[in-house]
Amino acid sequence: MDKIFRSSWFIKIISFLIALMLYNVVSSNEIADNNDNAFSFTTGNQKATMTEELEAKYDHDKYIVMGLPKTVDLLLRGTSEQITKAKLLATRRVYVDLTGKKPGTYRVKVLTAGFPAGLHVEPNPSSIRVTIQRKVTKNFSVNVDFLNKNDLANGYQLGDAKIDPAKVAVTGAEDIVNRIAFVKGIVDVQDASDTIRARMALNAYDKDGNQLNVLINPGIARVEVPLVHPSKEVAVDIHSTGHAPNDKSVASIDVDPQTVKVYGKKEVLNSIDKITLNLALNRIDHSGAYEVKVPVPSGADKVEPDKVTVNVTFKEDEKKTVKNVPIAVEGLDDPDQTVAFISPKDRMADVVLIGDKSAIDAIKPSDIQLIVDLAGLGEGEHEVDIMVKGPKNVEVRPVPKTAKVRIGSGSG
Repeated sequence: MDKIFRSSWFIKIISFLIALMLYNVVSSNEIADNNDNAFSFTTGNQKATMTEELEAKYDHDKYIVMGLPKTVDLLLRGTSEQITKAKLLATRRVYVDLTGKKPGTYRVKVLTAGFPAGLHVEPNPSSIRVTIQRKVTKNFSVNVDFLNKNDLANGYQLGDAKIDPAKVAVTGAEDIVNRIAFVKGIVDVQDASDTIRARMALNAYDKDGNQLNVLINPGIARVEVPLVHPSKEVAVDIHSTGHAPNDKSVASIDVDPQTVKVYGKKEVLNSIDKITLNLALNRIDHSGAYEVKVPVPSGADKVEPDKVTVNVTFKEDEKKTVKNVPIAVEGLDDPDQTVAFISPKDRMADVVLIGDKSAIDAIKPSDIQLIVDLAGLGEGEHEVDIMVKGPKNVEVRPVPKTAKVRIGSGSG
């Protein structure tokens, strides 16, 4: 026996058994520590919590249930094997049973099924308040809101939108569907310079703009919006200034084209009826076609074409001189002031009439008035223009063009 105890094999076997026992002790302690991290212990049981989706049993074709939370918490009490199995089971369910209930508000118990036998399962909350409403479907027109409409490419505006589909079916609880004021999507048009084509998600809103929880079918719509540059055709008017050269008169002035297209915002275009071109006759020395730039009206974006052709035809004028037309005085600041003409001394000037012969022959001397305006002039000598009031259909030139006067005071 002593030989056995002293043998090296006996000592190795005993050492191995002792080591195996120590390993088992350490392993059991580690398992206990791990279980402490996963569960809280009660007397004789373990417990754990888990979150589970909440289902509802009701007629989904007829009703909609409101007030259902998506999930509930569960407190599990039992052995570690029961808890572990509960977490692995695909058959577990947490639900409320609304079978046979009509529209109304109810407090119902949260039920569980499919958990291991002997495991205590406690839902939190244990009951919930739900409202059952009739499920209705209505059709609504689709609208679109455009973001950044003021940031389109310069001068462009949105045309009429084409939306496909134009109407959608909206399904939801009766009270909510009845609150729908409009269904719309949103499209950002910032910096757009060509036809806009987009897909937009649709949502339903009440009259205050609050988004409502309903099902929209289809939930996506396509929108196409052309960009337009508003324009307006307006007439081109010619306004001539100055005198025709070399004793000629204008026989005709024609413009080609007679209208141009003005581009801009509608409110600007509404205020534009025509575009007037100024034609300086004193810069034209013969009949012919002249290219004139068309001004862009204030607030407009552009004009097309930006140049037009003005055809001017001159004719030789008749001349007639009306002699010794009296010169009247106007504008004296003080009625007691006196006026003496230095030149012409006789206070008369000749008038040259230039124009069509028939128009000149119809003019009588009494149709012509010569005036000097002395408003604002003080005592002393002044040279002032001789102004003409007379027929508008001929050119009237005073000879001389100016008069020299002396303004005095009192009767002298």
